[in-house]
Parts: sequence; C-alpha cells; structure tokens
Amino acid sequence: MTVQLKWHHQFQFAGYYAAQKQGFFTDEGLEVNLIEGGVDRPPLETVLSGRADLGVSDADVLQARMKGVPIVVLASIFQHSPYILMSRRDSGIRVPADLIDRTIMVSSDQGAAQNLAIFKNEGLPIDRIRFVSHTWNLDSLISGEIDAISAYITAEPSQMLARGIEPQVIKASDYGVDFYGDTLFTREEYAKNHPQKVAAMIRATRRGWQYAMANREELIAHILTLSGVRERGITHENLRYEADAMDPLICADLVEIGHMNPDRWLRMSQAFLDTGVAPHPSNHDWFQGFLYEETSESRDLKAILPFLVAATGLALAALLWSLTLRRQVEQRTREIQRGNELRKHLIESALDGVIGINRDDNVVYWNGSAAKLFNIDEKNALGFPVARFIPGLRKRLKDSGNSPDEHRRFVFEAKRNDGSAFPVELSVSKLAPGLDVTLNLFVRDLTEQRRLEEQLRQSQKMQAIGQLAGGVAHDFNNLLTVIRGNAGLVAEELEEEDEARHSIDEIISAGDRAASLTSQLLAFSRQRPLQRAVFEGNKAVVNFSRMLERLIGEDVTIELQLCDDSVFLNADQAMFDQVLLNLAVNGRDAMPRGGTLTLTTSRIEAGPGSPELPSGTAPGEYFRIEVADDGEGIAPEHISRLFEPFFTTKGVGKGTGLGLATVFGIVEQHQGWVSVESRQGEGSRFAVSFPVCNEPALDASPSHRHLAPGGSETIFLVEDESMVRHFARRLLVRHGYRVIEAHNGLHALDLWEKHAGEIDLLLTDVVMPGGVAGTDLARLLTEARPDLKVIFTSGYAADIFRGEIDLPSEAAFISKPYPSEELLRILRQILDDSFESALALPS
Repeated sequence: MTVQLKWHHQFQFAGYYAAQKQGFFTDEGLEVNLIEGGVDRPPLETVLSGRADLGVSDADVLQARMKGVPIVVLASIFQHSPYILMSRRDSGIRVPADLIDRTIMVSSDQGAAQNLAIFKNEGLPIDRIRFVSHTWNLDSLISGEIDAISAYITAEPSQMLARGIEPQVIKASDYGVDFYGDTLFTREEYAKNHPQKVAAMIRATRRGWQYAMANREELIAHILTLSGVRERGITHENLRYEADAMDPLICADLVEIGHMNPDRWLRMSQAFLDTGVAPHPSNHDWFQGFLYEETSESRDLKAILPFLVAATGLALAALLWSLTLRRQVEQRTREIQRGNELRKHLIESALDGVIGINRDDNVVYWNGSAAKLFNIDEKNALGFPVARFIPGLRKRLKDSGNSPDEHRRFVFEAKRNDGSAFPVELSVSKLAPGLDVTLNLFVRDLTEQRRLEEQLRQSQKMQAIGQLAGGVAHDFNNLLTVIRGNAGLVAEELEEEDEARHSIDEIISAGDRAASLTSQLLAFSRQRPLQRAVFEGNKAVVNFSRMLERLIGEDVTIELQLCDDSVFLNADQAMFDQVLLNLAVNGRDAMPRGGTLTLTTSRIEAGPGSPELPSGTAPGEYFRIEVADDGEGIAPEHISRLFEPFFTTKGVGKGTGLGLATVFGIVEQHQGWVSVESRQGEGSRFAVSFPVCNEPALDASPSHRHLAPGGSETIFLVEDESMVRHFARRLLVRHGYRVIEAHNGLHALDLWEKHAGEIDLLLTDVVMPGGVAGTDLARLLTEARPDLKVIFTSGYAADIFRGEIDLPSEAAFISKPYPSEELLRILRQILDDSFESALALPS
C-alpha cells in the first residue's frame, strides 16, 4: 500500500511514521510505503492518478467531492484546521477588521475559504481587502510588502520567531469558523475493492497517532533522520514547537483520533458555497458515500453463516440486534459527550467572558476569560449573584423594553472582584426553558477601546492647538518684521558710540528672541522645517536657564554645572531649547513640593562598540546635557514606555503624554540619543546627546551685522500688511532701489498694466486676500515676462506651502521676520544671478 503525504517530512505526519516504526502496519498485515509530498506531488492528483493508494490532504477533498470527484475520506486526524492568519506583531493587526485596506497572501483552497468565511461572519467589506496568491515565502511579510498571510499554526509562527520577528495570529475558530484539518482519504474504487486493507489502515493509523503524541521526543529524533529534513533547516526546536501546536488540533483527550461528524462536513461545504470557493454539486446525492463506513464485519458474517447450526440462528440474530442497539446507544452517548466537550472547549477558548446565570440570577457558568476579566476564578465565582459583577443588570434588561426572547447588546459598567469599575459591552441571550442556564452573557472589556478613543480625541485636540499656534506665529511674524526692521533702519542712522544705539540693539535682540519663540510655535505645530545653525552649547544652556528661572517656579532651584570646553553644535536652536524646556518641566512636575533642578553639560567620546551608543548611531564626539531632579522618581515598569506617545504617569488633565515623545523625536532627528536613570524616591536624570560640530559659531550680534550693497533696479513690492509694506519700501528706497507697491494681488495686476516694462523683480507675500495669492500673481506675471525675477515671503515657513500651495520647488523664499541685511543680500543675489539656494531663511 502506497500513502502519499501532504508535504515534506515533518511532525505533521508523525502518526504514520510511528505506525511504520513500531510495526503497527505490520500487525495489521500491511506493507506501507510512505511517500514525501511536495509542490510536484499534490496528494489529490497523485491518488486519483493511481500513483498512490491513499493520501493525506485537508478540506480540498471536500471541494473535489463537491465537483464530482470519486473521493472517500477515511479519518480526520486534525479536528481543527491548522490554518491561521498571521501578521507581524508590530503591524497593529489584532482582529479581522484591522485587515480592511490591507493586503493578504492566501492559498487558493482551504485557507481562502476559511478566511472568506471569517470576513463574512464579521460583516467585513471583502472588496476592501486585497488578496494575492500564496508563495509560502515569509520574506514578503517580514519586509512589509504584504500585511498578513494564510499560514500553518504548526510551522510559520516558529519560523518567524527564529528570524527574530514576533508574529501575531488570528485563529479562525475564534470567529465561528472551524474546518477539519489533515484527513486520510482514498478513491471510491480502492475503498470498495480493498475494504479489509482500508479498515486495517485506519486502525493502524489511530494507534500510530496515539503513540506519536505520547512519545514526541522519540518521534522528533526519528524525523530528524529522514531524508531532506535537516537539509531544509528543520531543527529539534522547530519540530517540538510543531508537536506542541498540534495538541489542540488533534484533541486526542476529547475525541477518538480520526473522528468525523457528517454534519460538520456539510457545514464546511456550505461555507465553500457561501464564499464561492466551490460550485453547487450537480448531483444532489453527492455526499452519499463520502465518509467511509466499515463493512468488513458484515462480509465475515456472510462467510460464516452457511456453517452455523440452524438452531442457533434466531438466538444469534437476537444477539446481533442487541449488540447493534447497544453499540448505537454507546456511539450516540459518545457523540453527545464529545459534543458537550467540544462546546465547552469552544466556550473556554473564547476571547470574551462567557457567564451563565440561572433563574435566581446566580452564576452557574464562568469561563476562563471571565476569570481573567473579573480577577476571580470559576470556583470562587459560581453561586454568587451576577449583580456582584454586573450591578443593575436585571433592571437594565427590564428598562430596555425589548422582548425577553430577543438578543440584546449594550454598554454597561461592570465591577472586578476588588470593586474597581470598568466599561464592558454585554451581549445577552435568553436560553430555552428547562435548562440550568436561563441567561447567557458575553462580556467584552472596553477599557482599551476607550483608551484609544481618548488618545484620538487628545490627538485631534493637539492638532487644533497646533493649527492655532501656526496662525498666531504667522501674525506675530508680521509684527516682528516691522519691529526689527524699523529698529534696524534707526540703527543705521546712529553711530556706534551713540547712547541710543544700545537701546536699539536691545530692541533688535528682543526681536530675535521673539522670533525664536514664534519659531518654537511653528515647530510645535509642525509648520516649520529643521533650521540648523552653528552655536555654542554652554552658551545656549545658560541663555535657556535665564528664561527657565521665570517659568519654573520659585520653589525650584536651578543649578548649572558646565564643562570647561567650548563645544559647538550644528542644530536647530529653537528645537534644542524645546528639548530642554520639556525635560525641565518634566523635572519640575516630579517635585510637587519643590527641589533642585540641575543642568550638567559635558563633552563625551562615544567610540565604536561603546555600550552607551545606540545601534545605528554614528560613533564620535557628543555634547551631553543632563537634566536631573530630586523628585519622586519613576517606577521601574514605566521606564521602557516613557518615550511612547500619549504615555504619562501624571493624573488626568496634568499631562498629554507628548513631552518626552517630542524630546525623543527631536534628538533622534539630530542624530543623537536620549537616556534615563531613575530610582523611586531618589529622583530622575535624563541625558540628551547631540553630535559635536567642529566649526565655530558665527557672531550674529547687532553690532557686527553688515548690510548688503544696494542698487538702482525697480522692485515690485506686493504685501497686504500695511506696516510690513511701509517698512520694506523705506528699506529698499534707502538703499537706492525704486519701489512700486501694491496692497494685494488684484491691485498688483492693475499696476502691472502700467509699469510692466519697468519692473526688474517681484517681491510678494504668498497668502493675500482678494482672491489672487502671491503664487498666482507670480505665475501670471512670469507668463507675460519670463525674465522677471521673483522672491516669495510669508510669516509661515516654506514647507507649509510646498505641495499645498503651488510654490515652485526652485523658488526663492524668505520667511518673516527677516532682518534687513538678509532681505538686501538675497535681493542683490537674485538680481545679480548669484543666488545659490532656493530656500532662504534667516538664521
């Protein structure tokens, strides 16, 4: 007898190896040749062609039978299908609904039917899930090319773990879909012509599987000696994982190995029809004879009957009738027991809590999920009134106004064993009269869902605040342009030694600091690109500490411990200040009764292989700033989550959970890293490390600023903010330029008709009222005069316009508030065709 296995040698076929190795086939008078499967040897095709007598396959034998193929199933070894949906744990896919608008790689037979049945049961839109053909190659999933695959729970999860990737599994049985798995089958012709061999094969196979599951290590060692196993990279650990994963599939402790239920096969066929995987059978009797029925005993009786004494005929018939009846009763009893055990198994494996209550509203059933949910095991929960865990349930059911026979679902507040309340979704069903259980409750914890909803609301709130911050910064930048610009004009008229010059320089410096604040607002609203500049680290910390003294509170003392070296950084100073501010505020909040906040700087060398250098961070010199408090400290279990967005240990309304996440993002964006040390009751120390820059910072103090040379060209100035327009006109005229000014785009188009031939350069705001934006104006004018030079300006940063407003990528842009010398320099470069950068921003 030749048996075609479904796939390559592995523990999935251990029962057949055991029957051969232990002589169970020989005991039954069989000589069995086990053939390894593969892509080129599909079991169905091999058996139907006569190249094998029996085969091991799965639910595709049912599909074949529905199509009229003469297949007979002998024994279902796997009571549950090994097929699962598998994704990466970090993909965020936890339930079938998470697969909407995702790509899944599925096999075309049993896997496809199961998956489609899951989506149908969950009411998901199939047209919003992308299906691709299965390659059985994990690289597509690991690389993120696809989002999930149809897999074997006995194999692919362990392969993912071996490659360092945590898998996430969705089981079909958790969503009301449960097919048979590996099944022994043959052709109708073979079963009819060799009934004794087939019956013997079934008996030997059952013995083999019983032995294999009881002696796993012995079978694992045997499988490792089979041809091609080690060559495919299969290890002892892989086979052990597979063997353990098969326990709940075979269910040897619940049902007889190989057990088959006709009704279950019919339900599977209906799933094939519902999902379109198989056609409607053309023969209405297609199922008749699909499940093998042993007939060898009756044949033996017919051979013996002629030799029996006639006088014992009636007694034998009565005895046979009695035995048959007894056997039928025993078989039916076993089926009922198995059905009850299976139902209990399904309920116990449910993700939701399942509670049964009697007519007195006392708990009479309590599954494992309910025990976890309410933190009390079944033994201690049974007999208690359900009101202890779900107060007011009976009143809520009465007030709902529905018929008591209706299925009801609503949100409720439940209580754990310790009295703490938590939100749940209840699904309540009334059962038929006469049962011990009158009401059945499915309880789903909504705590995580509520937390995610709150995070979404918080995120939307932060987005609205960000938009508001961006708008405020835009208007403030217009005012700063006027303040700094006019102060600069006054400074030009004063000598260095003039007493008023110092006051003017103070105004300009204050304007610079105000510009830095608006820059932080824009950074907060994510409407400002990274603006690097070289500055001295210790000096930046000192300047920040002066501002911090006014913000942090009188009960907190600030101490500075600065290194002796002058260390320069090439970083965004506004974001640098934001990092220090977030860490300082975090330290202050950890000291509700006051304390000391210490800022320490140092220059460190992080060489290759340094234990403190994170993976992927370049070795070299770093400037480290440590912010330490002597407050309450952080619990050890919270350390690993500190930099997660929305994670906070502060009370409700006292923190957004974004501060440290922002710190982490900014420092990482600058190719640095963040570390933290903390002990409860002893305070915390956060350290941020920025790469050192070997170039000295440029001195940008007012006394060292030099204006660019002027010119005599004609500048077309278009600006809707009158104060900004008047300042820019005065500046340009003072340096020799001729200026034609317009207060919006429409006004500019009118003036263009009169002065088109005179204008050398257009200087325009981007966003203006009147229906004609600066970008529209520039496009219209350059279409008429392709040689016209253009500079854009705005209180927003350039990045907010790229792609949203049609601002050309090569356009010259200067953001407000711009220093006088910056505007004059860029203006001169554009006119002289020496402009080097498409994006001009003041330092």
